[in-house]
Amino acid sequence: MTFSLPVFIRTLMAIFGGYGVGICASFGMIPVSLWLFTNNVHDAIFIGLMFSYLFAFIAFIWCFCCKKTIHTVRDLGIASIALMGLYYLFPVEVMS
Repeated sequence: MTFSLPVFIRTLMAIFGGYGVGICASFGMIPVSLWLFTNNVHDAIFIGLMFSYLFAFIAFIWCFCCKKTIHTVRDLGIASIALMGLYYLFPVEVMS
């Protein structure tokens, strides 16, 4: 295997995996921000969206910090499942 294929896969994972983790973080941080910061659902959604940029940036950097390419895929998958698990384990009440 040449050196360019793992770098190409890491680049794709950084772009699309970072975007996916960002989406999962925006959903997963809504119940957390409702519990920690505010009881207003609209503010919690805004806080969740702000945290999604942070998680997407961390995922982007993490893709190039892992030792093996398969660890990048595994870690982004685990992070996405954990963040979406927060959203489904602690459902948000219907917005009015």
